[in-house]
Amino acid sequence: MASESDPLQLILAKLASIEAGNEALKLALAQQEAQHQNDLATLQRQFEERIAVIEQSAPCPKKKVTFETEDSPALEITQQSGSGSSPSQTTLPSTRTPPEPAPVKSDRLPDPPAFNGKRKDLPAFIRKLQYKLEGNADRFPTERSRLLYAHSRLDRDVVSLINPLMDTDIRNVDRFVAFLEATYGDPNKEMTALSKLNNLKQGKRSFTTHFAEFRRLAADTGLNEIGLIASLRHSLSLELQRAMVGESLPNNLNTYANLIATYDNNLRFLPTAASDPYRARTTPTSRRDPDAMEIDSSYAPAGSKEREIRKRKGLCFKCGKHGHISRDCSVPLPAARSNSIHSPTRPRRGSDSSSAHSSPRRSRRSRSRSRRSSRKGSSRR
Repeated sequence: MASESDPLQLILAKLASIEAGNEALKLALAQQEAQHQNDLATLQRQFEERIAVIEQSAPCPKKKVTFETEDSPALEITQQSGSGSSPSQTTLPSTRTPPEPAPVKSDRLPDPPAFNGKRKDLPAFIRKLQYKLEGNADRFPTERSRLLYAHSRLDRDVVSLINPLMDTDIRNVDRFVAFLEATYGDPNKEMTALSKLNNLKQGKRSFTTHFAEFRRLAADTGLNEIGLIASLRHSLSLELQRAMVGESLPNNLNTYANLIATYDNNLRFLPTAASDPYRARTTPTSRRDPDAMEIDSSYAPAGSKEREIRKRKGLCFKCGKHGHISRDCSVPLPAARSNSIHSPTRPRRGSDSSSAHSSPRRSRRSRSRSRRSSRKGSSRR
């Protein structure tokens, strides 16, 4: 029994010693904490005494010391001088200064289509390229970037021609454009534009559309205002020229264009053309033959499409029904009404009736048959 109780006694003795050690450790920690508090109070008192000595010897303006960490806002410590105020005061800032925003780039304009070397597409390509480089100037800050972008808008054949000149003769966009104009441009651009301008006609287009093409061609002609006004007047439709008879010609092209646009809008919004002699219809209208006859719709006259259809389907020419032909039809032949004033009883052409009013073609056939029969009889004699 004594042997079994020995380990238990040992464990209890060890626990008692451990508890005694913990109590001693807690006491030591409490003494150290008290010592640290005394040391901090001493350091605080010494710091305040030094600040007071400095303020008394040489007053200094307010100073702000800022302490900033990643997880907390900035902490400012303000030092003030003078009696009746604490040597130091800690204040929190109102707000932190936000960082400056990055500059916003301009909206990206669409790229001009790649130039393939066609002469007619060169003016539009150069114009769109210049607008792109001007509208997105912040995206191409250097002359090199501008030149590289212009080079990227060329087709394969044009690239093979301009590549040997890059960085030697062509170092900026101006020389790039000059090379394209000299290589693919029209050497007689002014004469070509003048010829196209002289042949330009408005036709049935609206004046707004016509004037836009006129200004595009006139930009390369070099004509003065008077010459442009004369060319514009010559290119107008006959309808507009007649409507503007008596109007004095202004000396400014835009003023004259506004006047023409007013007349063009008025003519286009007229309710009918009958009230305006200048808007007479030029399309030929089909006139009814005065000798034409009005025939009942149920009858299919000779030579008509309806008769051919009825012939294929086996229908009667008079009534359009199955089971009989026109000569056995009980429906009477409709009487034809002539529209001619001078010949109200003119016989109907192409009729298969056996009336006395036969067509001229049949009368000629009967005369030719009688002549043939008379010739045969004379030859026999």
